Amino acid sequence: MKKFIFLFSVLLIISFQTFAQQPEKQKKEKVYSFGMGIMNENDIGNFGIVVTNDLKIYLLRRFGVNPRLSYFQSLGLNTYDDGFSSYSAIFIGCGLFYSVVKNKKMEITINAGPSGVFGNSTNLVVALYENGKLVNQRFDNEYIRNMAYFTDLEFSWGKRKIVNTLAIKATGMYIFPEFLGIVYKIGFRF
Repeated sequence: MKKFIFLFSVLLIISFQTFAQQPEKQKKEKVYSFGMGIMNENDIGNFGIVVTNDLKIYLLRRFGVNPRLSYFQSLGLNTYDDGFSSYSAIFIGCGLFYSVVKNKKMEITINAGPSGVFGNSTNLVVALYENGKLVNQRFDNEYIRNMAYFTDLEFSWGKRKIVNTLAIKATGMYIFPEFLGIVYKIGFRF
C-alpha cells in the first residue's frame, strides 16, 4: 500500500507540474503607421489629399485587426467659371487584414472592413446672370453621415522597427468605390 501511495503521489506531482506550466505567451506584434497621399472623390469629381492613421494588430502571423482614422479634403481644383465644388470627410473604420506575402524583406497585405464616413459636400447648383454679370449663385450643401466599406492593397518593406508602405486605397458607399487613391505611409513596430 505504501508503494501505491508513493507511486500515486509521484504521478500526481508530475501531472500537476505538467498542467501547472504556463504556456509561453507569444507577444502580439503591432504596427502604427501614418501617411499622406492623393485621392479622387468620384461622386462630384473632386481631386484631393488624404491623411491616414492605421494600427495593425497581428492576432496570428499573417492575420489581424486594423482600426483606422483618415481625413480627405478636396483641393479646389474642380473650379469653373460659375463656381466650385468641395468635399471633405473623416473616415473611421475597423477591419481585418491578411498578409498574402510576408517575409523579412516585404509584406503584401489585403485590408477590408466597414467604415463610417462623416463629412460635407458643396457644389454649385444654379448661377444667375443679368447683362452678362453674375448676380446670384445657389449651392447645394450636403452633410454626409454614411456607413461605407474600405479595401486596401498594401506593399510594405523596411527595417526591423520602421516600416514603409505604399497603399492603394478604395472606399465606397455603394457597389463601386467612391474614393480611390494612393498613399505613402511610414510605420513603427512595437
